[in-house]
Amino acid sequence: MAHAQHLAQYDRASTLFDAGDHDACEEELTRLLDDGSLSRELRCRALILLASNTADWYQAESYRREAESDWDALEYYQKISEDASTGKQCRISIYPETNAM
Repeated sequence: MAHAQHLAQYDRASTLFDAGDHDACEEELTRLLDDGSLSRELRCRALILLASNTADWYQAESYRREAESDWDALEYYQKISEDASTGKQCRISIYPETNAM
């Protein structure tokens, strides 16, 4: 599934959350999180929304910790490095479309 489709699915879940349809929101987010091609950033956002959607504090805390772990990994892989040929700093990302020199 493409990133745009993932965003649309996340937006649907967010709309369901805002409307108070928590069961449908959870189903939508679960389907989204089951997709192995989901970007780590959007995965974090979905986990945070899922944590906000649940009434069980322990489950919400589990989702929050998972999101925090993913975020830490995202920051680790999005490090600043120096391009040896130009001497400029560039951002190295796990998402090829966001790499810049």
